[in-house]
Amino acid sequence: MRTPASSTIPAMGEGTDWRRRVIAAGPWVFAGLLGLHVLSILLWPNANFYEIDMLVYQAGGGRVLDGAPLYDGPVTSGLLFTYPPFAGVLFAPFSLVPELVARFLVLGADVALLFLVSRVCWRSLTTHRGAELTRLGLFTTGLAIWLDPVRITLYLGQINVLLLAIVTWDLVCAREKWRGAGTGIAAGIKLTPLLFIPFLLLTRRFRAAAIASATFAVTVGISFVAAPRSAAQYWFHGTFLDLNRVAFPFNPGNQSINGGLLRAMGQTHAEKITWLIAAVVVGVAGMALAVVLHRKGHTLAAISMAGMLSCVVSPYSWNHHWVWPVLLLVWLLARGAYRSAAVFWLVCLGFPDEYPSHSDSNILSGWLYLPASGWPREVLHNWWVLCYLGCAVGFVLWLRRNARVAAESSVPVMV
Repeated sequence: MRTPASSTIPAMGEGTDWRRRVIAAGPWVFAGLLGLHVLSILLWPNANFYEIDMLVYQAGGGRVLDGAPLYDGPVTSGLLFTYPPFAGVLFAPFSLVPELVARFLVLGADVALLFLVSRVCWRSLTTHRGAELTRLGLFTTGLAIWLDPVRITLYLGQINVLLLAIVTWDLVCAREKWRGAGTGIAAGIKLTPLLFIPFLLLTRRFRAAAIASATFAVTVGISFVAAPRSAAQYWFHGTFLDLNRVAFPFNPGNQSINGGLLRAMGQTHAEKITWLIAAVVVGVAGMALAVVLHRKGHTLAAISMAGMLSCVVSPYSWNHHWVWPVLLLVWLLARGAYRSAAVFWLVCLGFPDEYPSHSDSNILSGWLYLPASGWPREVLHNWWVLCYLGCAVGFVLWLRRNARVAAESSVPVMV
């Protein structure tokens, strides 16, 4: 089921040679790009198949099963559990899976979820069905594997693709009476999807916003039942506000407004005030843009921009949190904006910053960690924030141009 505001594109590009070539090439593009990723795992496993975050999830789930605290110290390999306690409850059964099996299970699940997201997006945007829809989904799944946030998610065994799939399915495909439930569950696993609740409110989907809020509250309640001590520590003792539990907040991997300001100004009172002001301004403007896109019928673009906005205004957003461009890539391709899609894919591309020839520890990380100094270094270290701002400016200009064209076409011609 499609949301009422979404717009299907029955003719744009579907009969063109380009679209037919994409449909024909879909399985081959998917197999080739997935094969390159598998090859990188075989050649440099530590640099491409580390999956340390998967071990954190397993360890956190194990602590919940054992009745041990989640937040008193490292759970595995010196790493802390930084997620809401509901995530630990959800991961409890996963902790029983043998590590080697879990590694391949997570990798396969991430690729399958990417395909699900791609197929759902194409289905909401076009009239293609059946084998053609599957081939289009495979085409963009192959491209998505090499987007930097997705590639790092696969490398770490992260849950970002899972959250992307839950929210996308919820806001694009879910039945009206259940819409919002997936968003609430996603927020219970990681807090940043909470931003979709005001998005639902502002797009006048009040029932979905209420369901999302109620579902999130249920996840909190479940955590107090299953892990009461950890839940109390997380929610009542400020654990969820402690950025130092995530990582060093100055880290270039912190791709948020706060991260950029911390690197520029240091951890000062002035930085906190500046971040709060900037987060509010960008948050309000970005949410307004997402709402306008939704009301114009560009639902996927709106979800993508709202998801990226949640990363921008969050106190700490790792580069692998930025999986939301997957939706925008499909939206551009479906609209026939092939050059824009190609440029966007290159901007989001993950590739070697140090080609792993002598070491097994180099990580394919994209533009963010390219060696540079001076102002180019500052640009690269704020790559994803600038990517969001560039997309926002591009959408504003595009919407204004469309409004101008519509106004000119409605002016009566004097004879």
